[in-house]
Amino acid sequence: MDNTMLENLRAKLKSLESAVVAFSGGVDSAVLTYVAHDVLDGSMLAVTGSSPSVPSRDLEAAVKFCRRREIPHMIVETHEFDDKNYVANPENRCFYCKGDLFKCLGIVAVQKGFKYVVEGTNASEILGHRPGFEAARSNPNVVTPYVKLGITKDDVRALAHKLGLEVADKPSTACLSSRIPTGTRLDADILKRVDEAENFLLSLGVKQVRLRHHGDIARIEVDSGDMTLCVEKNPAIAEKIRSLGWKYAVLDLSGYRTGGGR
Repeated sequence: MDNTMLENLRAKLKSLESAVVAFSGGVDSAVLTYVAHDVLDGSMLAVTGSSPSVPSRDLEAAVKFCRRREIPHMIVETHEFDDKNYVANPENRCFYCKGDLFKCLGIVAVQKGFKYVVEGTNASEILGHRPGFEAARSNPNVVTPYVKLGITKDDVRALAHKLGLEVADKPSTACLSSRIPTGTRLDADILKRVDEAENFLLSLGVKQVRLRHHGDIARIEVDSGDMTLCVEKNPAIAEKIRSLGWKYAVLDLSGYRTGGGR
């Protein structure tokens, strides 16, 4: 790729003068965080939201990424579980979650004297089911540079490679609440169990995983290439799943897919 896209992103972020960057630890927000720090220096702060819906591995990755580069970073507690609309787990659950996140980040921005909140929705995502982006659009202090510049997910990964970021090929992640079927009330304790189970599966060598909660059943989605590994490790997996409170561990033969919890 040529330098035009990167230079356009740099110019866009520099024009903001100061900003809080919503940093989840994924590739989209990592590129924004890296470039914003480069062009805004002390006039930016990366902020990661923490709640029962955030995978612990994502929090750890965000901390390591910023520490390695001496990027100013803060973790803030978000309060989406205080919102009955969010806990009811409707189709547009992400609208309430992102709305709360942007509210919390907006408070940090005011405290720091920064002008904007920057978030990482890319141009590929706005065509799909993205109520979280609606929350960004409805907040005048939130800026979405990738959408403004027409930068797609593939473009973001190419930028990450160009910048030498270790997250360039990191699989996409989603909040733990996406593991609960739409319409089923969200429970923080269940999400903690899901988080521990997924971390265990990843520790076995699985590259991409979603563990979907269905009452007594833990439905495991992995890429087709990792199914053999799960079968080979099935005694350990079954024991771990039972220890976390499920009766049954089920390997979904359809494999990993986005939106599998809806």
